[in-house]
Amino acid sequence: MTLSSKHGALPPELELAIVEFTVRAHPEIATTLALVAQRFQTWVEAILYETIVLDYPPSGTNLFLRTLKERPSTFFERTVKRIYITTSVPAEDAARVLAVCTGASDVTCWTRPTPPIQYSKHLRRLSVDSQSLLASPITVSPHITHLDLVNPPPLADPHRWACIFAQFPKLTHVALGNLYALGSCDHRAYIPLFCALLAGSDAAPRLSMLVVVSDDADLLQFMHERVQDPRLVVMPYFNHPYTLADYWKGVNTRGMDFWNNAEELMTMQMRRAASP
Repeated sequence: MTLSSKHGALPPELELAIVEFTVRAHPEIATTLALVAQRFQTWVEAILYETIVLDYPPSGTNLFLRTLKERPSTFFERTVKRIYITTSVPAEDAARVLAVCTGASDVTCWTRPTPPIQYSKHLRRLSVDSQSLLASPITVSPHITHLDLVNPPPLADPHRWACIFAQFPKLTHVALGNLYALGSCDHRAYIPLFCALLAGSDAAPRLSMLVVVSDDADLLQFMHERVQDPRLVVMPYFNHPYTLADYWKGVNTRGMDFWNNAEELMTMQMRRAASP
């Protein structure tokens, strides 16, 4: 069976468009569709493995780890473009996955400690545990444009942060969260850092967007009294405005993630700031 008629086969680019639309709209039939022809299998696998989300329950992670053993590493290097690994995945399993998915442009890994990251020429967006980044040797990352620092500690040495950001010369988007103003977990000392990132310097370019993930009213009031900039976006939680289930579904099926949602919020803020 092929996508053809009595008048002849469809052009390959049209076949590919139909397969891609079908797999994204109805992923449950992807396996069946892959059996139609060898080229269909190649297309379907490229779509299915383009985005990998490893989260709870562990059955999905275990299935992917089994697939790692069955396929050559070059398949994952070539096919996986976005990888999301949450705290529910053991660090040693995350390390195995990241060791082969070296062609990804988007890497999210929230395990602690964070496994070694391959700072390849493909990597553009990185989301990691901030304490692991602070504790690791500083590595120049010339291609990264988006950096999400998860669960930062109460402000570490400002010089250390300056050194870290200086290693990302093409950085345009930064996110930090979750932030609070609670006793021993008080992040209000980060506000001068926010101002510096938005202002830019010779060592670090002026940011296009800074995202703060927080639902702490005290911290947000303190921050807004000192920073008025439409490029500063506040999100109460990383999956805002979706439920966790809907968020990860959107990531899997449409490639829409945290950064896309934050961009939409910033666009609205820019429009309000520009209106008379």
